[in-house]
Amino acid sequence: MKNEKDQYVENKETSRIGEREREDEEEEEKRIDTFFKLIKSYQEARKRRREELAEDVRKKTNVGETSGTVVVPTFQPEDFSQCSTDVKPLMAAVSDHKEGDVKVKEEEEEAKKEEEEEEKGLDLNLAL
Repeated sequence: MKNEKDQYVENKETSRIGEREREDEEEEEKRIDTFFKLIKSYQEARKRRREELAEDVRKKTNVGETSGTVVVPTFQPEDFSQCSTDVKPLMAAVSDHKEGDVKVKEEEEEAKKEEEEEEKGLDLNLAL
């Protein structure tokens, strides 16, 4: 009798384990299906958004084309008649700037010479 009972209990436990495994597999399959549905809906939403943006760009370009023609500026010699007097002061400002640079360079060179003279004051090199 014990053998029959033991075998019955063993069969029952085996079937419970089998049912749990099947339930776990089914639950995992549902999770996987949900995951793939989520990815698919994300891709569809992204595709719709791209199409909306492309449509907005097309609308903007169409509005630009229908709003009017593009104005191309043209210059006449009279537009530049006053510019000839303005050239001289600009050149003077440039030359003043160059003179300032030369002065700064000279000052830097003098400072370097002074530093070299100070260094030469103490000869720390050992000579034989």
